[in-house]
Amino acid sequence: MKNSISLAAILISALAMPAAVNAQTMEEVLVSAYNKSPRLKAQRSQLRIVDETYVQARSAGRLSTSIDGRIGGTYSDRVSTNVLGGSSADWSVTDSAGLNVTQPIYQGGRVSGLKEQARSNVYAGREELRAAEQSVLLSAAEAWLDVVRDEEIAKYRRQSVMN
Repeated sequence: MKNSISLAAILISALAMPAAVNAQTMEEVLVSAYNKSPRLKAQRSQLRIVDETYVQARSAGRLSTSIDGRIGGTYSDRVSTNVLGGSSADWSVTDSAGLNVTQPIYQGGRVSGLKEQARSNVYAGREELRAAEQSVLLSAAEAWLDVVRDEEIAKYRRQSVMN
């Protein structure tokens, strides 16, 4: 019995207390949700990744170069008997360098197909971002409206208890 009385007392005192005034407008809530949503940040990051695939697809048909270089040496010490009784040593250094340039002439439509696929993926990624934005903003608006509704209900209940 004691628990039910204390619970009732807590409920009545909570209803009798003035409601905390929420200073945020709906616009402020939506802006905050848009700027701080981890879901939107992740979706924007994903879109940047998808955007990069188009750049990579475009580069598949372009000129490519590679540079290669090597340096090596050999040393050999051999003892040879000559008239003076000395020895001799041989030292040789080898080096090489190369530059390769490749320009694809025809790839059977592969590059244009990759570009078209990447472009379609970019458009799909943009639409996914728009859908995520709408979902986040709708959730924020519903939450704000729920708070406003609940504050009004609490206000009417307080007035009802006072009368």
